[in-house]
Amino acid sequence: MKRSPAILLALFVCCAVTAFCVPAAHGSGAENALDEVFQNPPQQARLRAYWWWLNGNVTKETITKDLEWMKQIGMGSGLVFDAPGVRKGLVQLVNITGSSQP
Repeated sequence: MKRSPAILLALFVCCAVTAFCVPAAHGSGAENALDEVFQNPPQQARLRAYWWWLNGNVTKETITKDLEWMKQIGMGSGLVFDAPGVRKGLVQLVNITGSSQP
């Protein structure tokens, strides 16, 4: 059976239009929902951290500052540990980068 080139061309155009237009119309709701969940994940899917305190060397101000920072960057929760064995008072930080700035 011989097919007319005009019919084949019309069929091709219909398929092309359907392929490019229909998924955008139907998929936009699902894509928007996925984008929304990615931008604002539920609490149980957010980042968590291990938060080590060195022998209780913390103050109310530093705890508040750390918690505010964690909230600002979108962290979900954290686990607090107190590591004994570190002397009380000011903790000397070690510079491992090799630069002269602490």
